[in-house]
Amino acid sequence: MIGVRARLAHIKASGIVETMLIIVCGLPGTGKTTLARALAERFSAVHISSDLIRKEMMARPTYNPDEKARVYEELVERVASLLAGGDSVVADATFYRRSLRGRLVEAADRAGTKAHFVLCTLDEADVMDRMSAGGERGGSDADFSIYLRIKDEFEPLKAKHAVVDCGLPLEEQVAVVERFIEGD
Repeated sequence: MIGVRARLAHIKASGIVETMLIIVCGLPGTGKTTLARALAERFSAVHISSDLIRKEMMARPTYNPDEKARVYEELVERVASLLAGGDSVVADATFYRRSLRGRLVEAADRAGTKAHFVLCTLDEADVMDRMSAGGERGGSDADFSIYLRIKDEFEPLKAKHAVVDCGLPLEEQVAVVERFIEGD
């Protein structure tokens, strides 16, 4: 079996474009955006973040159901458009509902490409520390109360997926995803 690095080198050398969708999901504050940015760089993909879309659309986000629906609708439209245009995409959001994840899989299917799921995890005490420390968190405004609310609403992934401990060094996180994609 050809490894991810060898396959990417072959693709670049041959001029063949192979698109893929990597769906990075998990609870707020777990490190999704940091990993998603690294994966986008690693796989020469476009990074699409629900946090950045939310900031474009709303001056003061509340994370209410209507707002979340509008943000996810825009995210799915952008992902579908990019995939249809031949771009690989790393989609970065909680994707707390199966139906939201399913819409991305449908977009990948329509584009003739594969969707790979990555679930970011982090010890809850570390999430609380990150959120209370402030600083740049990938554009997210979610606080620990949002984390707890999404935790209660998060529907487990049924699709095959990589589980990444985002407490690991970033290069190890990326390696976990590379191995998963290689075997998926």
